[in-house]
Amino acid sequence: MEKKVRAQIAIVTPNTLAGIGLSAIIERMMPDAQVMLFNRFEMLKDADDSTFFHYFISARLLMEQASYFLQPERLH
Repeated sequence: MEKKVRAQIAIVTPNTLAGIGLSAIIERMMPDAQVMLFNRFEMLKDADDSTFFHYFISARLLMEQASYFLQPERLH
């Protein structure tokens, strides 16, 4: 039997309550997903092994860290 791979979703927000709320919504809609919450980009960067299926980030963070998020291994 093949092991089921869980989609990993990263949420990066300094607002803990918003992050928890978004995480709860995602977990309800995608029960097999593993949601990881980070309050700073540096924490994501330290934990990232390029296995995230999707990133929930602000437009500002995308603009500031575009070179990170546009790396080919992060584009699905």
